Amino acid sequence: MAGTDKDNLKLTKDVYDAFNKGDLEVLRGCLTNNSTLKLMAMNQTLKGPNDILNYFNVYRTAFNATVNTNRVTACGDVVLSEFNGKGVHRAVFQTPMGDIQPTNRSIDLPVCHVIQWKDGKIVELHEYFDVNSLMSQLGISVSEERHAY
Repeated sequence: MAGTDKDNLKLTKDVYDAFNKGDLEVLRGCLTNNSTLKLMAMNQTLKGPNDILNYFNVYRTAFNATVNTNRVTACGDVVLSEFNGKGVHRAVFQTPMGDIQPTNRSIDLPVCHVIQWKDGKIVELHEYFDVNSLMSQLGISVSEERHAY
């Protein structure tokens, strides 16, 4: 049974609110073993609750990151969300290209999520953001060719 726009907007809000509180178990409850997270900036796909939660936990741990939504809209089972991920880099940031030691710099990163819901569960989440902007905010030169999420 498909959720209504209102249902899917509420689910999305609940997930972001829980992320902001550091309660990733709410997100786990919205995932299945087949849920996928497509990291468009890195051409990488994560599948299943453990890999997806590990990804978001990296940001909670390294930055104590929060989501500040700018615009969220739904069309049936698809929710589009624009937000700024904010935080201060106070712990090791684990990336596919290696760890980045704390810089104590603030980040304010524009991000877009496209979330496909089905029966209260995330089928697929696409995440878009500018890796170069993130690295620049951390004081890391793009010429260093270090890529992070």
